[in-house]
Amino acid sequence: MSINEATSDFFTFAPSGEYGDVGLNQIRGTYDLAYTEQAKRGPVMATEIIPGYQQATKAQIAMWCRDIPLEFPIVDAGCGDGSFGKYLDLYAPNHTYFEFDVSEEGVKIGQTKNDGLLKPVVASLTHPPFEEGTVGAFVFADSLEHAPNSKETLEQVYKMLREGGNLFVSVPYPGSFRNWTQNMILQGQLGASLIATRAGFRRRQLFGKTQFQPIDHELYPQEWAELFEISGFQVEQYHTWPNSPLLRPVVTTYKTKKRNCDGS
Repeated sequence: MSINEATSDFFTFAPSGEYGDVGLNQIRGTYDLAYTEQAKRGPVMATEIIPGYQQATKAQIAMWCRDIPLEFPIVDAGCGDGSFGKYLDLYAPNHTYFEFDVSEEGVKIGQTKNDGLLKPVVASLTHPPFEEGTVGAFVFADSLEHAPNSKETLEQVYKMLREGGNLFVSVPYPGSFRNWTQNMILQGQLGASLIATRAGFRRRQLFGKTQFQPIDHELYPQEWAELFEISGFQVEQYHTWPNSPLLRPVVTTYKTKKRNCDGS
């Protein structure tokens, strides 16, 4: 396997120093608190309860993963509680799959999903657990926007991907939560709108208890596409959801490919 340390059911990478310009332990503590709260009282991440959101993002990415050569692993970076795994198991069940996140509590939840078949680990891209050129695809499902420095993160990903490897990303559209709430009102789904508003309020209230506020880089679709291009990735396609002139955009999903050394 391409993982740097002996694989076990659960192991922890504990880097010292800084994660970007913010302490890694602060980031980890914030999300540990979020997942602890979620386990007790239900979702604090609104994307878990938005109808159609997971299908437009994680399911779409999992379908793209079917084309990854079986000898190269698929890595879910920022896996949270491991919810992407069920889509990969459905659409690309024969692939080797790893997940990691800075949140130990999120990873613990992920280890209980899919009958224990997935083995998420605690790690960060500042101390990546994979050798250079060994990964078939990286997946960032609603996680890249939280990286303190998205470009530095993409540079690490580029190194670990094989030649011609893929980067699959879903990122919220600027103002996504507000847009989705307004969409629900336009569609007459007032109950769903109220539930999402409550989840969003609980998330803000929860993160207000910590010193570190989650980073949310709000870029428009073309800005993300330009960032991928200057980081060495060719954007093959991207889709913004919902695809309707009557509804406001909520999330964009990208399929990109690592350029080879000769630029191809």
